[in-house]
Amino acid sequence: MGRNFPKMKFLAVFAITTLIFVFGVLIGLFITNQKLNNLNDLEQGLKTDVLDLETQFLIFKEDPCYIDLAPLTAQLYDVGSRLDYMENRLGENNKDIIAIKNYYFLLELRHWLIVKKDSPGCGQQRIPILYFYAKSDKCKSCKEQGFILDYIKRKYQNIYIYSFDIDLGGSSINGVKKIYGVESTPTIVIGDTAYHHFMTKDSIEAVLNEQNAVPVSEE
Repeated sequence: MGRNFPKMKFLAVFAITTLIFVFGVLIGLFITNQKLNNLNDLEQGLKTDVLDLETQFLIFKEDPCYIDLAPLTAQLYDVGSRLDYMENRLGENNKDIIAIKNYYFLLELRHWLIVKKDSPGCGQQRIPILYFYAKSDKCKSCKEQGFILDYIKRKYQNIYIYSFDIDLGGSSINGVKKIYGVESTPTIVIGDTAYHHFMTKDSIEAVLNEQNAVPVSEE
């Protein structure tokens, strides 16, 4: 009987450890699913915002100075941040992430087209930047390029940055890639000029200064 005690104790410890491990896995899956559900909810909310933006664009034709892109811009950037987080958690090849990314890219293109049609008579000069990247195993410098562009986005108030995975997207994104000759990564399009190479912070800012980029600190 005494000899069985260590064995029973070992089995008890093993059972408790297994339960803790399983419980931890279930909690992790629950949290991940909740975050993905929240992301899907935000995606549905964006569809409503896009319809609202399309209505505003009709009004924009009548009064070019009316349109306000700030709410949708903030929401687009928020979705982008959430997608980055979920992609890091679920992996670059997760089918749910890929589906949401493709939809997000179309929203970015719509936003970009409106920014490009901005009227100079309103006293607003918006500078769009397209950034084409690839997965980390295909583009070693893309992650660093993304960090630099995040810095640029925070520093300048009239800069709009749109990021696209070069291997994803439908005919609309492929059309944009064809227009700017995008075949490699990283590629950055500032205004209507494409740069098919890694760009340092200083080189990007030199281009932006020529286009009258406005730092956030300026009123």
